[in-house]
Amino acid sequence: MHSLLLALVLAAGPSAEPPQTVRLASPGLSGVNISSEEADFFNDYFSQQLSQQGEIHVTTKTEVAALLGFERQKQLLGCADASASCLVEVSGALGVDGLVLGSVGRFGDRYGINLKIVDASTGQALAGFSDQVGDEQTLLDFLASSARELAVQLKQARGMPVTLASNTERPVHAIRLSLLVASAGYERRVADNFWVGGRLGMPLGAVTGADFALGLDVTALGRWEPVTGPVGFSLFGGVSLGYMMGFTSAAQELGDFGGLSLLAGPELSLFRNLRVALEVRFPLGMGGGQFAAQAPVQLYPQVGWSFLF
Repeated sequence: MHSLLLALVLAAGPSAEPPQTVRLASPGLSGVNISSEEADFFNDYFSQQLSQQGEIHVTTKTEVAALLGFERQKQLLGCADASASCLVEVSGALGVDGLVLGSVGRFGDRYGINLKIVDASTGQALAGFSDQVGDEQTLLDFLASSARELAVQLKQARGMPVTLASNTERPVHAIRLSLLVASAGYERRVADNFWVGGRLGMPLGAVTGADFALGLDVTALGRWEPVTGPVGFSLFGGVSLGYMMGFTSAAQELGDFGGLSLLAGPELSLFRNLRVALEVRFPLGMGGGQFAAQAPVQLYPQVGWSFLF
């Protein structure tokens, strides 16, 4: 009777993890042109950052060695990247749901990083991406932000609610500057992948129906951002109130537009902050001259920068 009660107490003890917790093991990152101590530090740092994202527990290389012993760990690490059967062996020995694999290399004054999380039973990649950064401090910042991005990808792949630790939340504010359209705006994250905001701009450049356009507008817009990371993708749309004039290359005025315009377009973000977009406008206001008659649709390429915080 006492042994039965003891077994029940142990089964319900504090060591039991919530059913939604994903158990991962990070047996070590491969290093290229860096010391093993540096590779181990980067691996432990990334594992700690990943463990802070909520519902994720990561067993580090040091803990793996303590659990399996050094010789057994070397045998398992020898096949960690080879095949699904080896991954099953590694995960079975550790009792985890997945493995964190990757590499860090130094090439001149830059670092290259490859990170991925693979399913323990199938070897299928559940999350991951790669990038290159500058100095060591930039690398640490990248590993911290990568942990957040990989946690989101992992939870989405496993059908879990996407929640992050309160002290490691993704940026919720963005100041976006555009060079070609000469605009400045502010956006706020209101949902996991959705932003709303506004901007003040002076659209100028080549558009359909005119060689050159000049204007002033105030825009309210929303943005859906399904892909984040070093390379991201979003779709935006909104309503603009303003005034615009069209000219030929010889500065001959073609006419003007005033009033409302609908706008939409895709945007690609590179290195997290650089933005490249194509804005398509559909004027609803009235105007005069050839520009008003020939420009039912206006196209504006955009290149700019985002400050996220």
